[in-house]
Amino acid sequence: MAKFVPDVNTRRWVVIAPSRSSRPKDKDHDINHGATPAPEPQVELPKRNGYSFNETCPFCYGNEKSTPPEIYRWGRKDPHDPDWVVRVVPNKYPITDIHEVIIHSPDHLTDIDDFPQEHVEIILRVYRERYNALRKRGQVIIFVNVGPQSGASLQHPHSQVVVVPHQINLDVLAIEPVGNVIEEGEHFIAWSPDFSQWPWEVWIAPKICCQREHEKGEQCFFGGIRDEQIPELSRLLQAMLQRLLVRFPEMSYNFYIFPGECWYLRLIPRLVHRAGFELGTGLSVNIADPTTVAGELKKNGSA
Repeated sequence: MAKFVPDVNTRRWVVIAPSRSSRPKDKDHDINHGATPAPEPQVELPKRNGYSFNETCPFCYGNEKSTPPEIYRWGRKDPHDPDWVVRVVPNKYPITDIHEVIIHSPDHLTDIDDFPQEHVEIILRVYRERYNALRKRGQVIIFVNVGPQSGASLQHPHSQVVVVPHQINLDVLAIEPVGNVIEEGEHFIAWSPDFSQWPWEVWIAPKICCQREHEKGEQCFFGGIRDEQIPELSRLLQAMLQRLLVRFPEMSYNFYIFPGECWYLRLIPRLVHRAGFELGTGLSVNIADPTTVAGELKKNGSA
């Protein structure tokens, strides 16, 4: 069971979760050693039912019994179809008492930047379903770790859903003012905020949440995203990832979805490490001007 420890002066919290040290690790994703991992070798994997398959991976097609009992399934034909598209299972090594894993697909290698857009739409629909199923039990954090620099321990593409009790204060940014716009759609906008704490970070948010004055309510929570908005969000998320990967082909990255009102998706390439100055002062040093970042990502999108 997780233990929450507060700092009474700053109202910041630490989660004590010793079980996380027992997580299984791919060889190239071992984050318990200080050395920077080498890029993963491109190994030709065997196929099972048409999917890239790693026999030791608990998330691969055919290894379903290696995970805890399934919470939710998006089947190809119906929710019980053995030919599944997306699975949700409990995390065996949880951060908090409610911690789920969303397995993006049966394929060991393919991820959001390479899926057909329709598959990304399914993943976002599953995000919404899990957010709404859990929101009364706490603050629902949806996040993704990709690559050895991101904190990922397993390569098979997946997201995580963690519920933090409502009484725990989250040390997380509110939505940033829009500037350095990369792309704008009917419902969403992507930009590189002036207050970017990480180089090349990108934010995506509903345009209504970016207005200085707007009507708040269900539409401003991630769980309120409408079916007709999901294709545009899927396209923007894929586009931002693909453009960043043009610039940084071996990029590790994280993204998370803000759990509260006026939600946003924050995409953070893990290109630098926090060093002594940042740790000692709480200040972030960004080596990439957000204006330049927006210009470069626009250019990558027009290539």
